[in-house]
Amino acid sequence: MFTTIFLLAAAATQPQVTPEENRLISESIADLRHKLADPGAAQFRRVHLFRARGQDGVTRTLLCGQVFIDDPRSVQPDTWTMFGAAELSTGFFQIVGPMATRWCDQPSAEWDYDRDFAARYAGEIGRR
Repeated sequence: MFTTIFLLAAAATQPQVTPEENRLISESIADLRHKLADPGAAQFRRVHLFRARGQDGVTRTLLCGQVFIDDPRSVQPDTWTMFGAAELSTGFFQIVGPMATRWCDQPSAEWDYDRDFAARYAGEIGRR
C-alpha cells in the first residue's frame, strides 16, 4: 500500500508536457528499456528537453540526459553515460554513449532546465 501511495504521489508531481514532448519521452524510455541489459537497475539524472535548429533549418524538440549503467559489458561501465533522443524527419532516433555528448552540445540549443524528467525515467524504465 505504501508503494502505491508513493507511486501516485510521484506521478502527480511530474512536469507537464505537450503531446509531442510526451511521445518523445515515451519512445526514449521504450528504446532504452530494450538497449539496457538491466533497465530496472538503471539510474537517471539531468534529463531535460531542449529546442535546437538543425542543419536543415528546422527547429526540433530534443531530449538529453544521463544514465548510470552498472554493466561490465557496457561501453562505459559504472559511469554516467549521456543519451540523446529526437523525432527526426526519418523517425525516432536515440543515441547512447560518447557521441550523444557531442549531439547534445548544440550551440543553438535552448534548454528547458525547469523540467527534469529523471524521476519519470526511473519510474517507467523497469515497467513493461
